[in-house]
Amino acid sequence: MELLNALLGGAKALIRSTTKAFVAVIGETLREVENTRTERALSTVFESWVQTKVSTLNRAADLAAEEAELAQRMAKDGKLRPQDWDRVREMGKERDDFRKAHADADALRMQEDIEVAGDAAKVVAVDADELASTVGLLVHKVCSCGGRMAVTTRYRSVNGGAHRVEFEWACPTCKRREKFDPEAEAATIVRTPDTDLDLPTHERHRLWNEPKTLAETNIRLSRHLGEPDKDVLCPDHLTPMKLFPNLATGAGAVLGSYAYACAGVTLDGHMCKRKVPLDRMAQASAALRRLEGSGILKNRPTTRRSVYTGDSSV
Repeated sequence: MELLNALLGGAKALIRSTTKAFVAVIGETLREVENTRTERALSTVFESWVQTKVSTLNRAADLAAEEAELAQRMAKDGKLRPQDWDRVREMGKERDDFRKAHADADALRMQEDIEVAGDAAKVVAVDADELASTVGLLVHKVCSCGGRMAVTTRYRSVNGGAHRVEFEWACPTCKRREKFDPEAEAATIVRTPDTDLDLPTHERHRLWNEPKTLAETNIRLSRHLGEPDKDVLCPDHLTPMKLFPNLATGAGAVLGSYAYACAGVTLDGHMCKRKVPLDRMAQASAALRRLEGSGILKNRPTTRRSVYTGDSSV
């Protein structure tokens, strides 16, 4: 078995398909996650995770503010000093360290989540909804350049004007993109329970697309406009992205009406262009689980304390 070097957001690990017994799969996954850890818990898994995540997010926010100051200097003077460019390169290295810190902390936390889930943990096939639920989250797959890649979507035109969704790995460091084909990779996912995704595909889609459910989902998401989602990080600034209306599309429907956007500033003085449209119902369900503790179908969440408040959340 192989982890494919990828820990997905939301307590998921991507592994190669295996014919081994379920218990053996869970056990081996936990051991491989353990091997990705470079630091032991200071007192408890949760406290160590909180310390690392909060510290890393705060340091990333400080770097974003420093980058904005450099942008102001460039706008005023028309250039940066040599020492400023040295600092820009140092900031890039620091952000690489932040990505590694997130990976280590999340590996630690995932092990706890799956151990707590026990027999309720799932080994499931990779499908479009499973992958879509991780789009926008910091994913710990290492690129050949050493950067941390993320799952992104791309739409391809097919006959009749329809579109086919394809998934890719994208590296923010070297801009490399790799097509991800779950069948070709022989990939499966080990994860904690999720009532939305645990349903058969046709059943979950039927329930998600009922008019009453769509209207309720739209209302629930609209309540969080302007809020940062601390699990959806800008791949460049590594700061939480905020949920905004997607002005490029018509309002009203759930899909396409919302997008996560980075509030950071680039060195040229422009707003960061990083955005993550919510264009899949699985994304909307995952967002609601993070923001409210339950997905579209309002499943009862597994108790999971928050890195920000210490309260129970998913």
